[in-house]
Amino acid sequence: MRIAFFGIHYACHYFHIGGTDSFVRRIAVELAGNHADTVDYVLYGESDEADTQIMPGLRMRNFSTFSEAKKALLDYDHVITIYLPPRDRLRFMLFRATRPKNIKFHVVYFSWPDSRIKRKLMFADSRLVPYNGRIFTISPRQYSVVKTWCPDPVLIWPPVPTEYFLSPQSKPKSSRLRVTWVGRIDPGKGVNQIVGLFQKLSSNPTIELKVCAHRWDSCTKTKELQQWFMEQEKFEYINTEYAKHSADVEQLVCEILKNTDIFILPYEKLSSTIDMPLLLLESMAALCTIIFKPQGNMTKVYGSDQFVLPEMDFVKKTLCLIEQIASRIPSEQKRIFGRNQQLCFGVTAVAKRFRDALLCNPVSEIIL
Repeated sequence: MRIAFFGIHYACHYFHIGGTDSFVRRIAVELAGNHADTVDYVLYGESDEADTQIMPGLRMRNFSTFSEAKKALLDYDHVITIYLPPRDRLRFMLFRATRPKNIKFHVVYFSWPDSRIKRKLMFADSRLVPYNGRIFTISPRQYSVVKTWCPDPVLIWPPVPTEYFLSPQSKPKSSRLRVTWVGRIDPGKGVNQIVGLFQKLSSNPTIELKVCAHRWDSCTKTKELQQWFMEQEKFEYINTEYAKHSADVEQLVCEILKNTDIFILPYEKLSSTIDMPLLLLESMAALCTIIFKPQGNMTKVYGSDQFVLPEMDFVKKTLCLIEQIASRIPSEQKRIFGRNQQLCFGVTAVAKRFRDALLCNPVSEIIL
């Protein structure tokens, strides 16, 4: 089976969401490696045109223009649209409308715009010119919306690699309470509240703090915050410059989460990330007790609201919660372990579900 993941190049400012990158990469590697499919990234938007063999069965094909990339899609059995900027969506609708019938076109929706109008526009091309393949959604609320006009959408979780998953018995222990934040230095990710919270927690000798973060180059406002993190000496800060996937950075994040008791996830809004945050699932896999705000479907997926805090006074309420949370962590790890088994968001299970959907094989409904 020849599969193309199609979109504007990752380096372009349209395609800045790290969770999208991880989703595509993890599924593509699994399909090429364990299902022997031929998988290509067909990308456009950079002047450097080249073909790069990433691994056996997986290749990156770069084109400078949308038109050139579009022609290349004729080589595939399945084309999965990841992200197209507005100027190209109309042209792609026309291409799909006059498509060769032997090509199946699919789409994955990753975002949930804050504006209701933008949400309607996001789904508009699927409604005006229906895809002849499957529509994939990554959150229950996306699925509910698409279900109103598409008879067979597929809810699919952002996949998490096997090495992230722990059992309660294998979770590393520590005499100190380990509190961590990982993410992009971005107000939408709640970084300002992390600064306030960690400054207050740093005076407690029974707590070990760690921040692993990167600055998004397109956002100049966060340069000073990054400098503050690098110069402060109250807690450990690991700077990871994010430009493209790095196996070393992924392994680092995996190890940090495994050695974390409490993970803080203070998103101000989910429009700054994919609609089912990958960090929520990765930290669940590592059996972290997660403190977060009630954004999107995060509470429904996490499966408990006992550590969900309102946006008002988040720092103050988090400080109070951390003081009383230590004795509850073992039971929470057991609960999360069971929840992980129920949701099945490991990369092997997700890739199989994705592939079955491409082939129109039956896929089970996810019960939350």
